[in-house]
Amino acid sequence: PCADDKLQISATGMRCYKLALGLESEKIEVTIAIKEHKKVMGQYVHGTTIKLVDWRDDESVARKAEQYNVIIVNAGYGESAVNILKAVSTNVLKVVDVFIPYYLEEAVMNKDIRKSIISYNSILSIADILLVSNRHQYSLYLGALLSTNIINNKVIKEYTDRIIIAPPGIITDEEIFSQKPYEHYSSIIDSRKIVIWYGSLYDWYDINPLLDIYNDENDITEKSILFILGARNPGYKSNNITKKINKKNIVFVPWINYYERLSWIANCDVGISINKNTWENEFSYRNRLLDFVEVKKPFI
Repeated sequence: PCADDKLQISATGMRCYKLALGLESEKIEVTIAIKEHKKVMGQYVHGTTIKLVDWRDDESVARKAEQYNVIIVNAGYGESAVNILKAVSTNVLKVVDVFIPYYLEEAVMNKDIRKSIISYNSILSIADILLVSNRHQYSLYLGALLSTNIINNKVIKEYTDRIIIAPPGIITDEEIFSQKPYEHYSSIIDSRKIVIWYGSLYDWYDINPLLDIYNDENDITEKSILFILGARNPGYKSNNITKKINKKNIVFVPWINYYERLSWIANCDVGISINKNTWENEFSYRNRLLDFVEVKKPFI
């Protein structure tokens, strides 16, 4: 999983961590192979039975996997995922997590996707089971399997049981909800409602219409203030914001600790996210939506 030394964790890291917790709750022995920031993930799994091993290279992970019944590999690791899956013997069940619509994400980010497509096609051809987040992704990857001739109409009924819908899930911790992250901003908030933009500033969002409102003085800014959480993603640079900011009405909060994010949501009044009309957004499953469901806050 992607993490850093400030206990910050990305969607891939969240997915890995939550899958591990879910499996552990079913009394299944779980080990996470991690490339870097092992100490950080160690703090997350502290108090659980989840083990951590170093991901020194793809071969070492494949060798370690031979000691287990199942290996789950995230497709986002591209060539590394292919190398590991090819090296693991047929005695180990190969599960590939494609919880992000990778084909579409690569296209939306305007990359030369030819190399990535080759990796993703190889991953699908090797996988015994696919994990997806929702019904849209189920259809997307079933279509990918058919279009690449990995499966055909003769075996499609047999294969559909091997695509499993596994939503990200939620974690509840009442102690986290009791924190008061907005106290530092009490003078600027005053008596206004707290609106938060949550989930970073990727280019497939369109925050500018919201900034237009909060850069102005109007009925909305008189009654509410906008907090932008995760404004500086350590792993992604966005050119999404092109406007000057009215600091009286808009507050930028850096990338925050994975656990702290729930306290920010629990103490806000409403969350908002404006998605561009893209295929990537049509097929994605937004983790931030589950976070708002978890703390019972409205989300637009």
